[in-house]
Amino acid sequence: ELYLLSPLHDSFQVWYQGFLNDLLTTYPSIDGIEAAEGVVDWNWDWSVDYNPVANQKYKTAYPTGTLGDANWKIFRASGLTKLHQILIQVAHAKSKQAYVVQTWSSKSDGHLITFPFP
Repeated sequence: ELYLLSPLHDSFQVWYQGFLNDLLTTYPSIDGIEAAEGVVDWNWDWSVDYNPVANQKYKTAYPTGTLGDANWKIFRASGLTKLHQILIQVAHAKSKQAYVVQTWSSKSDGHLITFPFP
């Protein structure tokens, strides 16, 4: 498969959970884990993660839906939410703190660049 790092792949979620467990087991003195907010659409052009696994999961969840519709945008973001859930569950199971941090870029005048909602 070409899209092994898709957050919608069950196998990636299992790998990620194992990675976090290994990290916290190997380095037990770590106080916690801080993760950057996941990015689903780096270019904000709605074109990411149209891989066969993600598409099939969407079609199963929304049989009458169309790839790219409003439900698709929410669905694909749910994959990143799942990764955050895994992070927090693994960290808390090992009595560690877990944080998700969001950083927005700024314009030259100092104002934040906002998401261009359609």
